[in-house]
Amino acid sequence: MNFHDLGIIVAKRTHTEHAHVLIVLTAEHGLYHGLVRSNKTNRAYCEPGVIHKVTWQARLSEHLGTWIIDPLLNTLPAVLSNSFYLCALNSACDLLAICLNERETCPNLYACFSNLLVNIMEHSDDVRASYCLLECELVRTLGLPLSFNKCAVTGQEVNLNYVSPRSGRAVSSQGAQGYEERLLRLPNFLAYPDNHAQPSKSDILDALKISEHFLNRYVLDIHHKKMPLSRSRLIMALQELN
Repeated sequence: MNFHDLGIIVAKRTHTEHAHVLIVLTAEHGLYHGLVRSNKTNRAYCEPGVIHKVTWQARLSEHLGTWIIDPLLNTLPAVLSNSFYLCALNSACDLLAICLNERETCPNLYACFSNLLVNIMEHSDDVRASYCLLECELVRTLGLPLSFNKCAVTGQEVNLNYVSPRSGRAVSSQGAQGYEERLLRLPNFLAYPDNHAQPSKSDILDALKISEHFLNRYVLDIHHKKMPLSRSRLIMALQELN
């Protein structure tokens, strides 16, 4: 068994003194574990957030397998120079490692993660929004159908300001009348992605409340898991930003 793909390292676990198990999110094959031999050449690139060309090899599909890696994009210099970027990367990697099932394809999630890393490398203003989109896509990948383009009550496509905490569908101001306190606030950059205005800090925090609600209720609580501490650190870092 072997395949070639693009992959982003999500986590690194020590196996022996000179070998590590890398958990890698691949573009076409999903999340895979594999062994890599550590040496002076590849040591700096065997870290979470680095994008590689990867080859996974094993005698049988159920085996751990080994990685052959060829680095394409190293985000570590950008991440280590910016504490918020580091919090975003750590939170994303920890959530993916905790929530994803191994070997289930998720190309849209890979694209969101890759986009986040490119924005980090470019020091883009879109880093915060792209992190939120990553979490929302993680919720969808896990089978929870978030839908923000039409009101679940009236069917209208305007004034979408809320999300139902049960269905994950948008609700307009008209449809929400009398129930506003029971609903989650929907920021404009999620409801209207073609509007390129930069989201405010409160918009970002509201978006993260949506994904946190669904990840906790339908994924983590069911499996007796908790949000990683790295995500709490991300929220604190966001609150401290201007």
